[in-house]
Amino acid sequence: MKRYAVNFTAKNIYGKDIICTMYVDSHSLLLAVSSFEEKTKGNSYEIFSVCCIKEVKK
Repeated sequence: MKRYAVNFTAKNIYGKDIICTMYVDSHSLLLAVSSFEEKTKGNSYEIFSVCCIKEVKK
């Protein structure tokens, strides 16, 4: 199974940026987005980019 590194950049209402990398398999790419949104929901973060999705070599 292929694994991917997914970089999220998010901004909160105070203009603070966070960058988070999650490692997921090909079935979990969409779950990664919802998981990230769930983790940051209480902090008023909003995803403004999901980038650098690249395959991770084992």
